[in-house]
Amino acid sequence: RAIARRERRDDVLFQTADDRGPVFWVHLTWRVETDPSWPSTERYESMDEFLERWPREELDEEPEDGA
Repeated sequence: RAIARRERRDDVLFQTADDRGPVFWVHLTWRVETDPSWPSTERYESMDEFLERWPREELDEEPEDGA
């Protein structure tokens, strides 16, 4: 089930039904893609792993506005 959404980037966090399994961070696209890397999915073994890794991974990305 979807448990969080990041509107600016069309990202959704999904969690398994038992709440103890893996979580998946999915970047959706709203058009037919020709690049096989989209849409993309990241798997985290648990919510704890997601919470530990995700903020650090986000800081490593380039800003969208080029600043």
